Amino acid sequence: MDARERARQQLHVTPAYQRAHDHAQFDPASQGGARYWGKLPDGRHVPIERLEEEKQAYYAEQDRLEREARTAMTLDATLAQLEALGTEQNRTVYPRHGVKVPLFGVSFANLKALKKEIQTDHDLALRLWATGNHDARVFATMIADPAQAGESLLNAWAADLDNYILADSYSAYVGRTEHARTAMLRWIDDAREFVGQTGWNLLAGLALNDTDLPDSYFVPFLMRIERSIHDAQNRVRHAMNQAVIAIGTRSDGLEPKAVAAAERIGTVEVDHGATGCTTPEAAPYIQKARAHRRAKEAKASA
Repeated sequence: MDARERARQQLHVTPAYQRAHDHAQFDPASQGGARYWGKLPDGRHVPIERLEEEKQAYYAEQDRLEREARTAMTLDATLAQLEALGTEQNRTVYPRHGVKVPLFGVSFANLKALKKEIQTDHDLALRLWATGNHDARVFATMIADPAQAGESLLNAWAADLDNYILADSYSAYVGRTEHARTAMLRWIDDAREFVGQTGWNLLAGLALNDTDLPDSYFVPFLMRIERSIHDAQNRVRHAMNQAVIAIGTRSDGLEPKAVAAAERIGTVEVDHGATGCTTPEAAPYIQKARAHRRAKEAKASA
Protein backbone atom coordinates (compact mmCIF):
# COMPACT_ATOMS: atom_id res chain seq x y z
CA MET A 1 0.00 0.00 0.00
CA ASP A 2 1.50 3.32 -1.05
CA ALA A 3 1.53 6.58 0.91
CA ARG A 4 -1.40 7.98 -1.01
CA GLU A 5 -3.69 5.06 -0.17
CA ARG A 6 -2.60 5.11 3.48
CA ALA A 7 -3.33 8.83 3.61
CA ARG A 8 -6.76 8.26 2.15
CA GLN A 9 -7.62 5.49 4.61
CA GLN A 10 -6.04 6.92 7.75
CA LEU A 11 -6.65 10.66 7.34
CA HIS A 12 -9.61 10.63 4.95
CA VAL A 13 -7.94 13.29 2.87
CA THR A 14 -9.74 12.52 -0.38
CA PRO A 15 -13.27 12.62 1.11
CA ALA A 16 -12.41 15.83 2.90
CA TYR A 17 -11.32 17.43 -0.35
CA GLN A 18 -14.47 16.16 -2.00
CA ARG A 19 -16.55 17.72 0.78
CA ALA A 20 -14.64 20.94 0.22
CA HIS A 21 -15.70 20.84 -3.39
CA ASP A 22 -19.28 19.93 -2.52
CA HIS A 23 -19.69 22.48 0.25
CA ALA A 24 -17.46 25.30 -0.94
CA GLN A 25 -18.45 28.71 0.29
CA PHE A 26 -18.96 31.66 -2.01
CA ASP A 27 -17.24 34.85 -0.89
CA PRO A 28 -18.17 37.82 -3.07
CA ALA A 29 -16.06 40.15 -0.94
CA SER A 30 -12.85 38.15 -1.36
CA GLN A 31 -9.80 39.96 -2.59
CA GLY A 32 -9.39 39.75 -6.34
CA GLY A 33 -13.08 39.37 -7.04
CA ALA A 34 -15.79 36.83 -6.32
CA ARG A 35 -14.63 33.24 -5.93
CA TYR A 36 -15.40 29.96 -4.16
CA TRP A 37 -13.33 28.84 -1.20
CA GLY A 38 -12.91 25.35 0.19
CA LYS A 39 -11.75 24.23 3.63
CA LEU A 40 -8.88 21.74 3.76
CA PRO A 41 -8.46 19.00 6.41
CA ASP A 42 -5.87 21.10 8.23
CA GLY A 43 -8.33 23.97 8.59
CA ARG A 44 -6.97 26.21 5.88
CA HIS A 45 -9.22 27.83 3.32
CA VAL A 46 -7.96 27.94 -0.26
CA PRO A 47 -9.51 28.92 -3.56
CA ILE A 48 -11.45 25.99 -5.01
CA GLU A 49 -9.19 25.82 -8.06
CA ARG A 50 -6.18 25.10 -5.80
CA LEU A 51 -7.69 22.11 -4.03
CA GLU A 52 -6.14 19.53 -6.36
CA GLU A 53 -2.74 21.25 -6.20
CA GLU A 54 -2.84 21.29 -2.38
CA LYS A 55 -3.87 17.65 -2.30
CA GLN A 56 -0.93 16.62 -4.49
CA ALA A 57 1.43 18.65 -2.30
CA TYR A 58 0.14 16.78 0.74
CA TYR A 59 0.76 13.40 -0.90
CA ALA A 60 4.26 14.44 -1.95
CA GLU A 61 5.09 15.48 1.60
CA GLN A 62 3.79 12.17 2.97
CA ASP A 63 5.92 10.28 0.46
CA ARG A 64 8.98 12.31 1.46
CA LEU A 65 8.47 11.65 5.16
CA GLU A 66 7.95 7.97 4.53
CA ARG A 67 11.09 7.78 2.39
CA GLU A 68 13.15 9.54 5.06
CA ALA A 69 11.89 7.18 7.76
CA ARG A 70 12.62 4.13 5.62
CA THR A 71 16.11 5.39 4.76
CA ALA A 72 16.88 6.14 8.41
CA MET A 73 16.03 2.57 9.36
CA THR A 74 18.03 1.23 6.41
CA LEU A 75 21.01 3.40 7.37
CA ASP A 76 21.19 1.90 10.84
CA ALA A 77 20.89 -1.61 9.46
CA THR A 78 23.54 -1.01 6.79
CA LEU A 79 26.01 0.49 9.25
CA ALA A 80 25.46 -2.51 11.51
CA GLN A 81 26.19 -4.82 8.57
CA LEU A 82 29.32 -2.92 7.64
CA GLU A 83 30.57 -2.99 11.21
CA ALA A 84 29.97 -6.73 11.41
CA LEU A 85 31.88 -7.28 8.16
CA GLY A 86 34.92 -5.32 9.33
CA THR A 87 38.01 -7.13 10.58
CA GLU A 88 40.74 -6.20 12.99
CA GLN A 89 43.34 -7.03 10.36
CA ASN A 90 41.86 -4.57 7.89
CA ARG A 91 41.55 -1.93 10.60
CA THR A 92 45.30 -2.31 11.03
CA VAL A 93 46.20 -2.44 7.34
CA TYR A 94 44.00 0.31 5.94
CA PRO A 95 45.67 3.16 7.88
CA ARG A 96 48.94 2.18 6.22
CA HIS A 97 47.26 3.21 2.98
CA GLY A 98 46.30 6.58 4.41
CA VAL A 99 42.78 5.70 5.54
CA LYS A 100 41.63 7.68 8.56
CA VAL A 101 39.22 6.80 11.33
CA PRO A 102 36.39 6.17 11.72
CA LEU A 103 36.50 2.94 9.75
CA PHE A 104 35.21 -0.62 10.09
CA GLY A 105 37.81 -2.35 7.92
CA VAL A 106 35.52 -4.03 5.37
CA SER A 107 37.09 -5.86 2.44
CA PHE A 108 36.14 -4.91 -1.10
CA ALA A 109 34.89 -8.46 -1.64
CA ASN A 110 32.34 -8.00 1.14
CA LEU A 111 31.39 -4.53 -0.08
CA LYS A 112 30.70 -5.94 -3.54
CA ALA A 113 28.57 -8.72 -2.06
CA LEU A 114 26.54 -6.19 -0.08
CA LYS A 115 26.19 -4.06 -3.20
CA LYS A 116 24.50 -7.00 -4.95
CA GLU A 117 21.99 -7.13 -2.12
CA ILE A 118 21.16 -3.41 -2.03
CA GLN A 119 21.76 -2.57 -5.72
CA THR A 120 21.17 1.21 -6.11
CA ASP A 121 19.87 3.38 -3.28
CA HIS A 122 20.79 7.02 -3.71
CA ASP A 123 19.12 8.30 -0.52
CA LEU A 124 20.98 5.70 1.51
CA ALA A 125 24.24 6.60 -0.24
CA LEU A 126 23.86 10.24 0.75
CA ARG A 127 23.32 9.30 4.39
CA LEU A 128 26.19 6.83 4.39
CA TRP A 129 28.56 9.48 3.03
CA ALA A 130 27.39 11.95 5.68
CA THR A 131 28.56 9.61 8.47
CA GLY A 132 32.21 10.30 7.61
CA ASN A 133 33.05 6.61 8.06
CA HIS A 134 35.54 5.41 5.45
CA ASP A 135 33.82 2.12 4.65
CA ALA A 136 30.42 3.79 4.57
CA ARG A 137 31.72 6.34 2.08
CA VAL A 138 33.33 3.74 -0.16
CA PHE A 139 30.06 1.80 -0.12
CA ALA A 140 28.15 4.99 -0.86
CA THR A 141 30.05 5.36 -4.14
CA MET A 142 28.97 1.83 -5.04
CA ILE A 143 25.21 2.27 -4.50
CA ALA A 144 24.73 5.95 -5.42
CA ASP A 145 22.68 6.57 -8.54
CA PRO A 146 24.82 8.08 -11.34
CA ALA A 147 21.69 9.63 -12.86
CA GLN A 148 21.16 11.71 -9.70
CA ALA A 149 24.70 13.07 -9.57
CA GLY A 150 24.58 16.84 -9.92
CA GLU A 151 27.55 19.19 -9.99
CA SER A 152 26.94 20.32 -6.40
CA LEU A 153 26.95 16.75 -5.08
CA LEU A 154 30.08 15.80 -7.03
CA ASN A 155 31.94 18.86 -5.80
CA ALA A 156 30.82 18.30 -2.21
CA TRP A 157 31.98 14.70 -2.20
CA ALA A 158 35.23 15.61 -3.92
CA ALA A 159 35.95 18.09 -1.13
CA ASP A 160 35.71 15.23 1.41
CA LEU A 161 38.29 12.97 -0.25
CA ASP A 162 41.10 12.26 2.21
CA ASN A 163 42.82 9.11 0.93
CA TYR A 164 43.61 7.45 -2.38
CA ILE A 165 41.40 4.39 -1.79
CA LEU A 166 38.30 6.53 -1.40
CA ALA A 167 39.40 8.66 -4.36
CA ASP A 168 39.68 5.54 -6.54
CA SER A 169 36.18 4.40 -5.56
CA TYR A 170 34.82 7.89 -6.06
CA SER A 171 36.45 8.08 -9.50
CA ALA A 172 34.61 4.92 -10.55
CA TYR A 173 31.30 6.50 -9.50
CA VAL A 174 31.91 9.80 -11.30
CA GLY A 175 32.97 7.84 -14.37
CA ARG A 176 29.46 6.37 -14.56
CA THR A 177 27.83 9.81 -14.59
CA GLU A 178 27.21 12.22 -17.43
CA HIS A 179 29.72 14.60 -15.85
CA ALA A 180 32.81 12.41 -16.31
CA ARG A 181 34.40 14.49 -19.07
CA THR A 182 33.74 17.91 -17.55
CA ALA A 183 34.78 16.76 -14.08
CA MET A 184 38.00 15.34 -15.49
CA LEU A 185 38.91 18.59 -17.23
CA ARG A 186 38.21 20.57 -14.07
CA TRP A 187 39.88 18.30 -11.54
CA ILE A 188 43.17 17.53 -13.29
CA ASP A 189 44.08 21.14 -12.46
CA ASP A 190 42.92 20.94 -8.84
CA ALA A 191 45.56 21.64 -6.20
CA ARG A 192 44.00 19.16 -3.75
CA GLU A 193 45.94 15.91 -4.10
CA PHE A 194 43.07 13.44 -4.04
CA VAL A 195 40.85 15.59 -6.23
CA GLY A 196 43.69 15.86 -8.74
CA GLN A 197 44.12 12.09 -8.52
CA THR A 198 40.42 11.70 -9.28
CA GLY A 199 40.74 13.89 -12.36
CA TRP A 200 43.51 11.75 -13.84
CA ASN A 201 41.67 8.58 -12.84
CA LEU A 202 38.73 9.85 -14.86
CA LEU A 203 40.97 10.42 -17.87
CA ALA A 204 42.16 6.82 -17.61
CA GLY A 205 38.55 5.66 -17.41
CA LEU A 206 37.62 7.66 -20.50
CA ALA A 207 40.54 6.17 -22.41
CA LEU A 208 39.42 2.67 -21.52
CA ASN A 209 35.66 3.03 -21.85
CA ASP A 210 34.53 6.07 -23.86
CA THR A 211 34.35 4.86 -27.45
CA ASP A 212 32.73 8.11 -28.61
CA LEU A 213 35.97 10.02 -28.16
CA PRO A 214 38.53 9.90 -30.99
CA ASP A 215 42.05 8.72 -30.23
CA SER A 216 43.33 12.19 -31.05
CA TYR A 217 41.54 13.52 -27.96
CA PHE A 218 44.09 11.83 -25.69
CA VAL A 219 47.35 12.84 -27.38
CA PRO A 220 47.58 16.32 -25.75
CA PHE A 221 47.19 14.70 -22.33
CA LEU A 222 50.21 12.49 -23.00
CA MET A 223 52.23 15.62 -23.74
CA ARG A 224 50.99 17.32 -20.61
CA ILE A 225 51.77 14.31 -18.41
CA GLU A 226 55.24 14.08 -19.88
CA ARG A 227 55.91 17.71 -18.98
CA SER A 228 54.53 17.73 -15.44
CA ILE A 229 54.36 14.27 -13.91
CA HIS A 230 57.57 14.47 -11.91
CA ASP A 231 56.49 17.75 -10.29
CA ALA A 232 52.99 16.55 -9.40
CA GLN A 233 51.81 15.46 -5.96
CA ASN A 234 52.40 11.89 -4.83
CA ARG A 235 49.10 10.19 -5.66
CA VAL A 236 48.62 12.45 -8.69
CA ARG A 237 51.88 11.05 -10.12
CA HIS A 238 50.53 7.53 -9.74
CA ALA A 239 47.22 8.46 -11.39
CA MET A 240 49.05 10.18 -14.25
CA ASN A 241 51.12 7.06 -14.82
CA GLN A 242 47.95 4.96 -14.86
CA ALA A 243 46.47 7.37 -17.40
CA VAL A 244 49.48 6.86 -19.71
CA ILE A 245 48.93 3.11 -19.45
CA ALA A 246 45.21 3.41 -20.15
CA ILE A 247 45.80 5.63 -23.19
CA GLY A 248 48.46 3.26 -24.52
CA THR A 249 46.24 0.21 -24.16
CA ARG A 250 43.28 1.92 -25.86
CA SER A 251 44.30 1.27 -29.46
CA ASP A 252 47.08 0.26 -31.82
CA GLY A 253 47.34 3.88 -32.92
CA LEU A 254 47.90 5.24 -29.42
CA GLU A 255 50.22 2.47 -28.25
CA PRO A 256 53.46 3.81 -29.84
CA LYS A 257 52.70 7.37 -28.76
CA ALA A 258 52.08 6.34 -25.15
CA VAL A 259 55.09 4.01 -25.08
CA ALA A 260 57.35 6.77 -26.41
CA ALA A 261 56.02 9.21 -23.81
CA ALA A 262 56.49 6.64 -21.04
CA GLU A 263 60.07 5.97 -22.07
CA ARG A 264 60.87 9.68 -22.03
CA ILE A 265 59.18 10.00 -18.61
CA GLY A 266 61.18 7.14 -17.12
CA THR A 267 60.56 5.74 -13.66
CA VAL A 268 57.79 7.44 -11.72
CA GLU A 269 58.57 7.62 -8.01
CA VAL A 270 55.54 7.26 -5.76
CA ASP A 271 55.63 6.88 -1.98
CA HIS A 272 53.32 3.97 -1.13
CA GLY A 273 54.16 4.06 2.56
CA ALA A 274 54.43 0.86 4.59
CA THR A 275 52.64 -1.22 1.96
CA GLY A 276 53.57 -3.66 -0.75
CA CYS A 277 52.07 -1.51 -3.49
CA THR A 278 54.13 -0.31 -6.46
CA THR A 279 53.72 1.98 -9.44
CA PRO A 280 54.31 -0.01 -12.64
CA GLU A 281 56.65 0.96 -15.44
CA ALA A 282 54.25 2.21 -18.07
CA ALA A 283 56.03 1.27 -21.32
CA PRO A 284 56.44 -2.50 -20.76
CA TYR A 285 53.01 -2.66 -19.15
CA ILE A 286 51.39 -1.15 -22.26
CA GLN A 287 53.29 -3.41 -24.63
CA LYS A 288 52.40 -6.52 -22.66
CA ALA A 289 48.73 -5.54 -22.41
CA ARG A 290 48.45 -4.77 -26.13
CA ALA A 291 50.21 -8.03 -27.07
CA HIS A 292 47.79 -9.94 -24.85
CA ARG A 293 44.81 -8.22 -26.45
CA ARG A 294 46.05 -8.91 -29.98
CA ALA A 295 46.60 -12.57 -29.15
CA LYS A 296 43.12 -12.80 -27.66
CA GLU A 297 41.55 -11.15 -30.72
CA ALA A 298 43.48 -13.45 -33.07
CA LYS A 299 42.31 -16.51 -31.16
CA ALA A 300 38.73 -15.30 -31.25
CA SER A 301 38.81 -14.75 -35.00
CA ALA A 302 40.56 -18.05 -35.79
